[in-house]
Amino acid sequence: MFNNLDDIDFNTLLVNMIAFDPHTIDDEDLYIPSPHPSTLTKSSSPFPSDFIIFSQNTHRSNTAVHSILSIASSMRPPADLILIQEPYYARIGINPKMAQGNLISDVFGCPKHRDWQAIIPPLHASDSRLDVIAYVPSHHSSWTFQAWTDIVSHWSLLCLEINSSSHPFLVFNVYNDVDNGACDTIATLPNSPNRSIFMGDFNLHHPLRSRDNNLDKHSDKADCLVEIFANRDFRILNDHGVDTFSVFRDIGRGPELYTSTLDLAWASRELQPFVQDFCVAKHLSSNSDHFPLTIQLSYSPVSGRTSVVT
Repeated sequence: MFNNLDDIDFNTLLVNMIAFDPHTIDDEDLYIPSPHPSTLTKSSSPFPSDFIIFSQNTHRSNTAVHSILSIASSMRPPADLILIQEPYYARIGINPKMAQGNLISDVFGCPKHRDWQAIIPPLHASDSRLDVIAYVPSHHSSWTFQAWTDIVSHWSLLCLEINSSSHPFLVFNVYNDVDNGACDTIATLPNSPNRSIFMGDFNLHHPLRSRDNNLDKHSDKADCLVEIFANRDFRILNDHGVDTFSVFRDIGRGPELYTSTLDLAWASRELQPFVQDFCVAKHLSSNSDHFPLTIQLSYSPVSGRTSVVT
């Protein structure tokens, strides 16, 4: 899936780029989950196609988020869900409406695209930072999306329930920072539902997926994360040693390419038979040192498949 540039409709890509609106977002383009699940998009087709997830860390780049929104629309077939870690969420203007005696307040927002609607979790408690965001289709989606803050309410985790005429499943968007807040929160979650995926930037190194030259950064927290998922009967979808992060660093001997496997996807045993394809989509990368991950879930179980990764 999407293994070459032929999979992108460049005419549509150009139209989407022209349609960018960098100004403040409209209320209808931003959805903040309530404490209880709420329907965001209603099904318009009794037989939805395969479900495609696009995930990438953008290092809080406005340009990168805009590019991802356009690329995801232009993929053939287009993505159904976008997960972004370290998204751009910053001051985009001021609120001219103020009560007498109050100062004008800043307005914060995220990039906007006509094809996508944003869903955000609670903001970071200390500095209103946003660590994860999801975008779902604005129009004619075959799927219903529900945000569940009852399951998890944290600025580094976002839980979405995906519904169709088939059984629902959960997708968790994960950004684990240096304080390991996301992993600590995952450890406190009750047993995950039967069909669920955890996907995003975990910022940890482990022999299960990292190359030997990265294992000097192996930590007890990485062991703990693997144990948590193993005890809950999850399997990692990444192939061992396939890089998801690449950057040139100067450590005194001139610029050297440093690569690592930080971006991961974990699928529950019950959902694994529906995973048709998983890809580190380096050719779709845009203005970030993290590569995108894509997952294609089939509407029905892939014939003969009982496990994706053993």
